[in-house]
Amino acid sequence: MRKPLIPIILGLFLAIGFYIGTYSSASTSGDSTRLKKISHLLKLIEDNHLDASKVDSLLENSITDLLQQLDPHSAYLSPEEVQRSNESVKGKFVGVGIEFNQMLDSVRVMSVIPGGPASLSGLRGGDILLRADTAILSGVGKSNAETITHLKGKNKSTVNVEVLRNQDVFEIEITRGEVSIPSVDVWFGLKEDIGFIRINRFGEQTSKEFDRAIKSLGNKVSKGLIIDLRDNPGGLLHQAVQISGKLLASGDTIVFVENNKGHREYFVNKSKKQSISSPVVVLINEGSASAAEILAGAVQDNDRGLVIGRRSFGKGLVQEEVGLPDGSKIRLTTSRYFTPSGRTIQKSYANGYEDYKNEVYQRYHSQSNNIDSSSIPIFYTRNSRVIYGGGGVRPDIELKKDTLSFSRSAFHHLGNEKRLTTIYQYVSIHFDSLSNMSSEDIWQTNDSTLVINIFGVDYPDKHDPSTAEYLKQQILLMVFDRATMSEFTLRRDHAVEKAVQAISGGAMDKILSNNQHNH
Repeated sequence: MRKPLIPIILGLFLAIGFYIGTYSSASTSGDSTRLKKISHLLKLIEDNHLDASKVDSLLENSITDLLQQLDPHSAYLSPEEVQRSNESVKGKFVGVGIEFNQMLDSVRVMSVIPGGPASLSGLRGGDILLRADTAILSGVGKSNAETITHLKGKNKSTVNVEVLRNQDVFEIEITRGEVSIPSVDVWFGLKEDIGFIRINRFGEQTSKEFDRAIKSLGNKVSKGLIIDLRDNPGGLLHQAVQISGKLLASGDTIVFVENNKGHREYFVNKSKKQSISSPVVVLINEGSASAAEILAGAVQDNDRGLVIGRRSFGKGLVQEEVGLPDGSKIRLTTSRYFTPSGRTIQKSYANGYEDYKNEVYQRYHSQSNNIDSSSIPIFYTRNSRVIYGGGGVRPDIELKKDTLSFSRSAFHHLGNEKRLTTIYQYVSIHFDSLSNMSSEDIWQTNDSTLVINIFGVDYPDKHDPSTAEYLKQQILLMVFDRATMSEFTLRRDHAVEKAVQAISGGAMDKILSNNQHNH
């Protein structure tokens, strides 16, 4: 039975009306007139339109379009999107705890989250899932969303999964439970006592997870710390502020926000003692946004360290959430973020939503990323270094796009379904022997031997180091987990190598003190 429209849409506009009445100094009779107009229109459609079955979906699209007309980040979230957003912020969800891929009509387990329900039940990387209770998971046209629906459920409930492992078919009962998805997912020590920490988003536990990583690294951060914010989409402002406070001196400005009336709120480091005094490098790219840009901007503007990589996304609009009666929400933009020097983080969206949405893709694939300083506003760091505005954070040391990830050519050749299936079959067959090896031993395996064992002696790229490196990635992912895989691949990452050079080779002191930019 179709849900009535009017309560939903009136809920939307009543919520907006409540919001306006709460945050503005005066409400006008125009608000009531608008609500009556919307109510009358929807009642007219509901009672008389020839094809009323389409109205629900049109309504959802209309809400989305309405908010997009305001700015690129005011948005409507369905109840399902609200749930996913809450899971990301809280850093946990209820499920079985696996990463999987739909390949060649099969659901193949890529990785099992350590300590999660699936891991405790004996599921492992390389397994093929045939059925979840009575639902068939394999077959043409099945989607990841369908599989997720069958695997997720209420906490403590069970799901019986039929598994194909090599030639054996058997059933595993998994008791669903809370699965942690840490926001600080990788940390390790590099040479010369330089530590590395990756933050993939800013959730409720990020600051605590960061502290845990710092404590685990111990003296390995005594000469420097690399914070990887690449592809970090942002999250909670206060978490970015807390982590910035661990790096900056007491009294340093971290960020400020300004609303449509020009009122500014400053976030200043209130910590009495700077807990991390080592040199700092922050890694960013086009996927670093919002809270990630706040942390990078605070480090750069206060001359606390260097920013290395490529210009960040440029998302500096602040949203506040308003709940609607059906469990959905709207995110309404209320102010802008500015770095301590006064740079607006938000890039322009004057050319419309589609242009804004495609800007990063076009920027990434452009032949040149040079700065035309004549058209971009200039700002100054604490040490009077020149930095540029215009949206996003521009790095002190800029890296070309092909240096931001390793073995792209290997992925191009090996990342298709047929090749991946061959890799997964190899891991599934040899899982026991591989799991008895250390991650270091797997990484040091002879390259050519590994490629020949998996693809055969006739494989044309058996002597290409990037081919073996990609294979080792996949093995570490399936046998151990994504964090283990990331640690080894990041050791060879060019941006990380550049950060180590900047810290240990003296480039950092030169740039921070002499007003020099490297591009």
